[in-house]
Amino acid sequence: MAKKTRQERIENGTLVPNSFQHPNLYVDWLHYYLTPEEVVVLDKAVREILGWEENISDRKARIALSIFQHGKVSRKDPERQLCLGCGLGLHAIRTALAALNKYGILIKEGEPTQEGQMWRLQDKAHEIDLEGLEKRREEWDEKNLKRTKRATRASLASRGVTSDVRGNVGRYPNRSGSDPEETTTPGVSSDVSL
Repeated sequence: MAKKTRQERIENGTLVPNSFQHPNLYVDWLHYYLTPEEVVVLDKAVREILGWEENISDRKARIALSIFQHGKVSRKDPERQLCLGCGLGLHAIRTALAALNKYGILIKEGEPTQEGQMWRLQDKAHEIDLEGLEKRREEWDEKNLKRTKRATRASLASRGVTSDVRGNVGRYPNRSGSDPEETTTPGVSSDVSL
């Protein structure tokens, strides 16, 4: 069977022009565990790897930090900007790449060259460190809950609220199983004074 041309694939609907595929695994499951910076850097890497026909089958490409940060220009016409970077500073990009590599999502291969570091997309879910990502997410959630509780206490104190009886406005689940009507102060619908 003869290899189909790009135009034939476009006509058959198997290749959508000016687009690239994005693994569902990343969007459906991993984005929940990633920082916004990691998501942006991963998206840029997916574009560089799966957005060019010559890289799709290998699932890897050499990507320079400058591409993540500033985008890239045409080799034939350096005045022609092909794409912009991901909008992050160099430190944020390096931090995100380190985390994506640590958890086995975007794997660093070999040593960097003038053209950049070789990055390979992990498309086997069982090889991604999901336990590590879950643990990190739990730590974030704990830290955020403590920070929110401290901020709430400080807010209540600054407003001169002295009672520890507050209304339940749905922010905290009713863990006791009791009727919310019995645990609220009549006439109080919130712990926020308007």
